[in-house]
Amino acid sequence: MLGATAFLHAVGVVHRDIKPENVMLKRGWVKDQPPACVLVDFGGAAFARGKTRVLTGFVGTKFFGAPECFAPGSRHGAKSDVWSIGVTLLTVLAGTPAAYELGNAWRTLQGGTIPAVLKPPSATPRRFKRLMHALLTVDQTNRPSAAQALSSNPWLMGHVTSLSSTHKGSPDKAVPVFGDDEHENSPGGGSSSSPLKPCASLRLHGEVSISHLPHSAD
Repeated sequence: MLGATAFLHAVGVVHRDIKPENVMLKRGWVKDQPPACVLVDFGGAAFARGKTRVLTGFVGTKFFGAPECFAPGSRHGAKSDVWSIGVTLLTVLAGTPAAYELGNAWRTLQGGTIPAVLKPPSATPRRFKRLMHALLTVDQTNRPSAAQALSSNPWLMGHVTSLSSTHKGSPDKAVPVFGDDEHENSPGGGSSSSPLKPCASLRLHGEVSISHLPHSAD
């Protein structure tokens, strides 16, 4: 979801209605293979680039909407999609609250706290919990963009191909970046021994570039 959203934002499109119903699997979920999913329903999408980088008004599903979308005279941008991804991940883990709990759960989320009915299961990896807390940052100026969330959590991508190369025209081999949760002091829960190198940027106009991703040490 973050990869698809980062691509949309890179070309200046904000989805504005990311939720479980709008995320579909391209194929059956096979054990030991990462699922392939796509975003659908662009009926509420809008361009946010050039002179119209800032959007106004709310479009989408209220429960998944970012706080800045509901503020008086609300002005928001691509990062509202990032909040929606955070809420979507919560509901995937904990389920959608019952109808009578939705109102209180929504108000709690808008205040920056994960409500009890959406608490991730205790077995949820700590790095995944950290990711969700980052996506659900109330202040949009401190919330990571979709590209920044991927950059700081390379384990989401499984493997990263370095852009630098030891042989001209040939990129370095793809390096596994799956890390165990005990690596608390390393970026994204990965190995703390991996050096960092600049990598490509997927950014909406005006966004800070993706900064670093791990790569292999020769």
